[in-house]
Amino acid sequence: MRAAEKVIITTAVTGSVNIPSQSPYLPLTADEVAEAALEAVEAGSAIVHLHARQPDGRPTPDQGLAKPPLLIQGVFGVLGGIGADHANLEHMVRIADKLFGDDYSFSAFAAGRDQLRFGTHSAWLGGHVRVGLEDSLWIGKGKLAESNAQQVRKIRAVVEDLGRPIATPAEARAMLALRGKET
Repeated sequence: MRAAEKVIITTAVTGSVNIPSQSPYLPLTADEVAEAALEAVEAGSAIVHLHARQPDGRPTPDQGLAKPPLLIQGVFGVLGGIGADHANLEHMVRIADKLFGDDYSFSAFAAGRDQLRFGTHSAWLGGHVRVGLEDSLWIGKGKLAESNAQQVRKIRAVVEDLGRPIATPAEARAMLALRGKET
């Protein structure tokens, strides 16, 4: 794995699984999603993960092909997927190392209660992190997150406590060879 000098925080601001009855804080409309994305960036997120949708709201897989450097994001703890177990995370990194060598960087997240724990472990292994209301509606045991930005601030503090600097959006674009607006 390409060791990350700075940690990229990705925020999944909304998704296709959680529904409004589960949390009043879940952004749904285009304006709410845009506002949540901007708040997450202001809190320290460099990438915003969105689901592409048809105008009627249905998901679409039309998302092109990727070229190195790749950002491989491991998804743990979802129904039908690999369990949110730290040994599984380390195994996935070892396999990605075999397959991609230095042409990739890694990010991991777990759905639900393991979100922040997995983000911490991913950063500790030299990877990036992802948080957001798509993956977990919680900020702590029994406490709903009030925003995506709240989750970003929490994981940012953890990552910085590990001595890992946080990438800005411009730095993330450079690290991943992405185009975008310069800030």
